Amino acid sequence: MKKILCAAVLGATILAGGSAFAQDSKALDKQANTPETYVAPMGTQFVRGIVNMGTGWGEIPRQIVLSAECDGAALCAPYGLARGTYMTVARTFYGAMETVFFFIPFGDNYDSAMNPAYVWQEAKAEKKVSK
Repeated sequence: MKKILCAAVLGATILAGGSAFAQDSKALDKQANTPETYVAPMGTQFVRGIVNMGTGWGEIPRQIVLSAECDGAALCAPYGLARGTYMTVARTFYGAMETVFFFIPFGDNYDSAMNPAYVWQEAKAEKKVSK
């Protein structure tokens, strides 16, 4: 009898907790400024900073390839190497800043100021505003 009573109480507790959780998650969706809306982007910025510090060196081959596409085969090595070196330093430094100051949004809603956010992504096209 005790086992049946304990199982019934446990089942009721689980069902009540599940419905309370569902109501709370619906309420969180309606609230704009909850802690969850700040913590998740902070974590994303922190991880992005660590990744960019570790993969900043990937800018050298990336910039050589981009330079070959834009400037031609003759200029890809000197221009690409110079751009790659500059972008390696910039991406690594920016990654360090995102890691250290992960709690401060650098962009809108913790978006990356680097375009692209990671070295292996394709750069987003800039939006042109017609006047």
